[in-house]
Amino acid sequence: MHGTKRQTIGSFTIQGEWFPNKTVSFPENGCHHGDETPLEIEMRLFGSATRWAFQRLLEGRTRAEIKVLGQAIFHLNSRYMDDAILKAKEIIDAQRQLIPLEIKETAAKLGKTEKKIKQIFAKVKKL
Repeated sequence: MHGTKRQTIGSFTIQGEWFPNKTVSFPENGCHHGDETPLEIEMRLFGSATRWAFQRLLEGRTRAEIKVLGQAIFHLNSRYMDDAILKAKEIIDAQRQLIPLEIKETAAKLGKTEKKIKQIFAKVKKL
């Protein structure tokens, strides 16, 4: 491979805009709220897709199902929908990791409350 030179037969550049002046897909599908910029619309839709994916994961749906349905509902591309699903999975995993800590803290609070109740009953008996 060393010493061989690639020849470019022809090259061209396609000009595009990240956020075009006219966004075709947003106003028609009812996703536009007031004077939102396309970036704000994408951010709002991504957050909604994440919450929606969270609920679907709790229902036990597969990633592929969620991805197809989510793309149809939120009009997000494949990568955004995958990221929304991944974020939802991470939230669920984080919550599962916190369960033992929450149980421990709740047990400690319950112990303190029981102790206070016993002290109050002891004071009432003395009266």
